[in-house]
Amino acid sequence: MNMTTEADLKAICEEYLAILEKQGKLMFLRLNAGSWLLPNNDGTMRRVKGCPTGTADLLVLKSGRSIFVELKPPQGTANREQREFGYLAQYHGAEYHVAHSLEELQEAIEL
Repeated sequence: MNMTTEADLKAICEEYLAILEKQGKLMFLRLNAGSWLLPNNDGTMRRVKGCPTGTADLLVLKSGRSIFVELKPPQGTANREQREFGYLAQYHGAEYHVAHSLEELQEAIEL
């Protein structure tokens, strides 16, 4: 099933993983790069830092495996920072996959 946009793909993959997580088959985290300004209760603002640029979209923990997944639309490719993240993740023993569809995500996590 190919999604037309990256946002569509992320939504369907997160929904799918949430179902599997509720079934106790895995754990997943949605990772966000960048930083944001958020309001404090007193009306002031604070900066919240996310993951470093290039961090994969998802981290799936399954049966002792750490699987990072970068989600891309059908013709999308990982940029330089994302490829560097993938190399480092693999160097440190994790798996790294670029998925262009729900089916590719399923293959990456072997379900």
